[in-house]
Amino acid sequence: MKMKHLNALLLLSWLFAACESQQQPPSSPGELVVAEVGDKPITAAEFAEFSSLIPEGMREGDTPLAVARNLLNSLIDKELLLQEAQASNIENMTWFIDELTNYERSRILRLYEQREIISKLNITEEMVDAHYRATRRDRSIRLGGIMVDTEEEANALYQQLQEGADFHQLARTHSVHRESAERGGDTGLYQLRDQLMPEVVAKVADLEIGEIAPPVSMLVAREQKFAIFTVLDEIPAPLEASEARIREELLIAQRNQRLQTMLDSLRGEYHPQPQPQNLALLAERISHFTGEEFTPTEDDAALPVCTFGKGDPIGLGTFVETIRQMRIAPQMLIDTERAADLLDRRVIPEHLFMSEIINAGLDQDPEFRASIAAKRQELMVTGLRKIMVDQHLSVTPEEARTFYDEHPEKFTKPTTTVAIEILVTSDSLAQHLFTELAQATEAEAETLAVRHSERAEALHHNGRINFNIYTEQFFPGVSDLAQDLEVGQVGGPVRTQRGYSVFKVLDRQREHIPYTEDSERRARAYVLIDKAQNRYVEYVRSLRKIYPITIHEDHLKQYTAAQS
Repeated sequence: MKMKHLNALLLLSWLFAACESQQQPPSSPGELVVAEVGDKPITAAEFAEFSSLIPEGMREGDTPLAVARNLLNSLIDKELLLQEAQASNIENMTWFIDELTNYERSRILRLYEQREIISKLNITEEMVDAHYRATRRDRSIRLGGIMVDTEEEANALYQQLQEGADFHQLARTHSVHRESAERGGDTGLYQLRDQLMPEVVAKVADLEIGEIAPPVSMLVAREQKFAIFTVLDEIPAPLEASEARIREELLIAQRNQRLQTMLDSLRGEYHPQPQPQNLALLAERISHFTGEEFTPTEDDAALPVCTFGKGDPIGLGTFVETIRQMRIAPQMLIDTERAADLLDRRVIPEHLFMSEIINAGLDQDPEFRASIAAKRQELMVTGLRKIMVDQHLSVTPEEARTFYDEHPEKFTKPTTTVAIEILVTSDSLAQHLFTELAQATEAEAETLAVRHSERAEALHHNGRINFNIYTEQFFPGVSDLAQDLEVGQVGGPVRTQRGYSVFKVLDRQREHIPYTEDSERRARAYVLIDKAQNRYVEYVRSLRKIYPITIHEDHLKQYTAAQS
């Protein structure tokens, strides 16, 4: 019974997250009522609306009537939670008001943006091709790197390189990245622009082969390091490898340009006039405030921080509330320059766009109103759950360790297939190597890879490649086949963009994760989720003892029969 009730609550949780149904109007006299929760009737129409939103896979029951009973119980649970949330005054809590206001603001601005901006953007094939070449995504580069611990050492090495020092020799003697240092700094990988760290891209994207970039600061294993990069080689990269990212960048650039054009036009139409004297007054008030949360007096709240040639001003109270909802502490407004900047860059633009939205009546859009109604209910229920359930939960070290010991499958890395791969440019050579690999020992397979493979980035491992969910994107076709073969089997030839691949599977591993700080944190999270679900079930059951519930079985049967 407990599991059945838990499934109903899981369904209810999904519903709050996924649905944007309209709030139902009060029932009319004579309307079929299938249940009552407290003073609230649940009509057949409400139940039908609720049921229509539930996927077939989440419906439980051996008969249509059993399915209807389970769904009705889920709807009753929803109504219980909403009534208790309302009784707990959650809607008047500051966090609730801020969350709902932020959601409403962002949702209506997205709707406006979609109708007035996104729908009018146009990305042509010529623009994609030009951006592909301008951003150097038409090539994959192999980098050489020298990594050191301090900026001073990096600058000194860079100066030596500028004076003609040998990059590979400096990498061997100075780089703390020992794996690449042994190869003279060669990273061994051909990488697309979008596979590099952003800070590295900024330095190396436009380098030609042999050019050296100034030192770049980067985090490696949570430690700051400094690296000097050079481009050792490059190979062509197809447009398909980065087309999605290119289109995204072009859309963002067009969107931002159109937004700025519209904003400039609105500024010219509304003529905003900031009132610095009231920003100064606000700074003074906040600087003398000693309480927990600053709220302006009624007189101060009415003072304008910005007036307009047409339309209502932005009052000081509205400004403070907006800043708080943006999750910026009011104490930041003591700095009047920063306050003026926030007003100009964030609050005024939003005010202008919202004015246009209201004038156009978009705030009354049925889909928008439905989403706000659904979000209100979702926040009421999640807020009630946090207050009554989640904040009272804790996990002991012993509970975390027990979970880790009893669920080893949750602390095991993805299956990794280890293979020796040979990449060649000729199909006939690949066929010949397939035959040789089938008879070769592991050592002989390594020798064949070193002698023949064109995949330079794998040669320092004698052609060994680990295929798993993290690397499969780099070896399309090859990875899937390798992971389907048994240990000792040979696969291929597989045609790739760079040639023909053959490979021999050496091993298949599933490494268990030791009990460390990270795995303990994961175990705690699992235990906490389980506790929260069980306590949630208990809490909703307790509400069923507080609120009177009546199910009209005959009406439910009548409704179910009508749906058949």
